Amino acid sequence: MAHGRSSPSSRPRCRGRRWSWPPGRSPPFSGRPTMPDVPSPDPTTHVEVLPRPPRTGKDAFAGPVPSPEDPHDVRPNPAQPNPVRAPVQPAPEQPCFAPDPAQPIPARPSTGEVLRPLIAAQHGRATELHQRFLRVQGRAVAQLVAMWSRERAGLARQGVAEAPGPLGEPVTETVLDPATHDWVRDHCPTWTVPALPLMSMADLIARAATRYAGRTATGLRDLQVRRWLPLPGPTSLRLTCVGSAARPQVTLSAWLELREARLSRFAPVACATAVFDVLPPPRRFAPLEHTVPMADPYESGDCFHGPRFQYLRSARSGEGGASGVLHPGRGSVPPGLLHQGLLDAATHIIPHTRMWQWSPSIDRASVTYPHRLSRLHTYGPLPGTGLIEVEARFAGFHTGDARLPAVDLQLCVAERVLTDARLVLILLPVGPLLDMPPHLRRDYLRDRRYVPGLLLSTAHDATTVLRHDDVRQLDFFPGTAASLYQLPAGLSLRDSTPLIAAKEHVARRTATHPCRITVADDLRTAHTDEAPHRPYALDVTLAADHVHVRDRPAADHSPEEEGS
Repeated sequence: MAHGRSSPSSRPRCRGRRWSWPPGRSPPFSGRPTMPDVPSPDPTTHVEVLPRPPRTGKDAFAGPVPSPEDPHDVRPNPAQPNPVRAPVQPAPEQPCFAPDPAQPIPARPSTGEVLRPLIAAQHGRATELHQRFLRVQGRAVAQLVAMWSRERAGLARQGVAEAPGPLGEPVTETVLDPATHDWVRDHCPTWTVPALPLMSMADLIARAATRYAGRTATGLRDLQVRRWLPLPGPTSLRLTCVGSAARPQVTLSAWLELREARLSRFAPVACATAVFDVLPPPRRFAPLEHTVPMADPYESGDCFHGPRFQYLRSARSGEGGASGVLHPGRGSVPPGLLHQGLLDAATHIIPHTRMWQWSPSIDRASVTYPHRLSRLHTYGPLPGTGLIEVEARFAGFHTGDARLPAVDLQLCVAERVLTDARLVLILLPVGPLLDMPPHLRRDYLRDRRYVPGLLLSTAHDATTVLRHDDVRQLDFFPGTAASLYQLPAGLSLRDSTPLIAAKEHVARRTATHPCRITVADDLRTAHTDEAPHRPYALDVTLAADHVHVRDRPAADHSPEEEGS
């Protein structure tokens, strides 16, 4: 080979479109890599695992160091046998079944049908567990607060001086049911729904403080009512005591049932501070001058209290006050610790619907209800027999607020004051209800007799107009409108306005109480309970703040509505 050139026999030759290479040579780039022939391992040889040297520098973070058994770090070792792998057996072939076309394929239930009962059951269980959790949580929090308060007050060091008796349970619960506690049904502030009186709240709080401190409470301070406590049915109550046994803070709560069960809870109703001081009784009020006899408030309708609360025997009214005589044997309210029935009857000599007689600055269109007890103290037990004299004196306005008139009360036997209190009232506007005599209000609200002047709506040219604000004003005590008009349960006040307007429209035409009017769901027809076969066609129009109701023309009255 001259000048480094290959011989012609070693060069590739072109045959047509394909190149051929001499024997022993291969193209430089065949497109598929070739491996050199490696002799098969001798089965008698063995492998030896060699330790890998430790990593240093940047290689130390390249990954975990393999164990000595790492299969990638092996070398032949003639001292150990070479394991022989067993051949892999193929998996057995599974039989395949074809569906029979003669038999129908059963329908598979949908996901909703399968999950719906499961979700409902889980939701009910979760709701029950959540309610149990709320109850246990409330007790636990109250007990922890009580423990913290006792430690902070240093009762461990002052135990005998501060709490001569053992401390009782800080949290107690009870259930008040009008079906069994029937005396509650004689206390309906609007003649419709029973409610727990303020003096009964005071008695529950005093009894809870007595159990907690181990000695009898003699009075209360700053009893504040936060909300009404209607009792349409069984109601769970909770009393929580915190703080020092010498002056515990007591909170009365009621179970509040809401549409969403997870939001139901015990809501505070009233709270007060109990005291155990033994004080000398104050002097009795000076007698009123130029008094005049008062009419029996139970007969006249000035008081809504039923027979179990009617302890007042007689009363006289004077300038800025009143005097009365209570008979413990006339009523039948359980006495409790403070004799709650007599304490409530002491407020019956207050002119709740005519407070302007005691102060000319009070609005004549307002009625007063108990709102707060600034103080209540007992200087001796009220007797269960004999006569008890009660005195009431106007004491101005609480904190200067013209909406909160205050009245001082004394319950006396002879010249000795056995109980005194400062009662704070709240003025509530009730609209046209006060324009009618008390006995007519009682006839309309309690006895459900038709009184045209007490309808909420107004009539103009055969059109009934009812404002949303008038319905809201009537329902200042929750449940009044629903009870008076026999509304469906759960209906909001705004949604009930068209229904009330339709009832009152037919009530005017038939001289029937609205509670005895039945209105169709679409508000197009209504009839009285006495004449269900005679429907009245209605045209109800909703506006932003009021509702209009007119008679629908006879041409629009379909035969189906005639037979409804």
